[in-house]
Amino acid sequence: MPLKGNQYKAVAKVVAASSRIERSDLIPAGELTIRWRIEAAAAFLASLIRHANAAAQDDEAAPDPRQVAESLVNLAVERAFEIHDQGHA
Repeated sequence: MPLKGNQYKAVAKVVAASSRIERSDLIPAGELTIRWRIEAAAAFLASLIRHANAAAQDDEAAPDPRQVAESLVNLAVERAFEIHDQGHA
């Protein structure tokens, strides 16, 4: 299911804002930006897990909420590799 134009633009804005913060706040201070990127990605994945758990709990026919969350996290990681391989990272 592809993103709609406004959804893609919102994702691009988040990435651009993240890069601006990294350039303005972290790099000049000598911070470890790879560690920061890991934390930012983990925070987004945690939000995905919370949303997946809530959706699975709302649907009595859904499998175990943890299984749903793990599947969505795996999908997100797979999508990250696709984006990288397409040269858009």
